[in-house]
Amino acid sequence: VAMALLGLNVALFYYDFAELGIPSSLHDVCIGAGFVWYGRQWSRILLAPLFHADPMHLYYNMSSLLLKGRLLEPV
Repeated sequence: VAMALLGLNVALFYYDFAELGIPSSLHDVCIGAGFVWYGRQWSRILLAPLFHADPMHLYYNMSSLLLKGRLLEPV
């Protein structure tokens, strides 16, 4: 599961999936109370954790995900 999430995060960061209807900019997926509550853009809640600002942000989050996945998946 951790490796599948890692692959999904890397793919979303490096490839543009705008043709499939997946937003490609951080501004389109950032969680904001006004966007979610008043604009009814519930997809932001699910998409925000999958987007990263820059390569270092992606690297640190994915290394943390791999460590936690390694520790939690056997349980």
